Amino acid sequence: ATLIHELTHYLYIKENCSADLKRYKDLESFSMAAIQDQGEEVDAFLTEFSARIRIEHSRMGVPYMFREDFTDSGQFLGTRKEVARILMTTPAYKDQFSQRFDMCRAWVKKTQTTPAH
Repeated sequence: ATLIHELTHYLYIKENCSADLKRYKDLESFSMAAIQDQGEEVDAFLTEFSARIRIEHSRMGVPYMFREDFTDSGQFLGTRKEVARILMTTPAYKDQFSQRFDMCRAWVKKTQTTPAH
């Protein structure tokens, strides 16, 4: 199931800093949107948990805070926003998206000030 998590990132993630950062009022709003983007952590965990339930025929391998959001067949019934909120309480994800926010701001600034060839 961990392999499925990582394959989700590989197959679907779109690294793109060209999005208009002005639409985010702050780091928190950027992080909450980014973690829910296609192929990001919310997708990867939901795919992993669903696969784990199907493989193990049980929800016991899913972390307790998400267990009730899945059916016994692995269908997710919760909300992506709530999964994102829980994941963003983890320091590693806070750091990851803070770094990405800074990187995107720097990239946007550079592309706006560098003349096209």
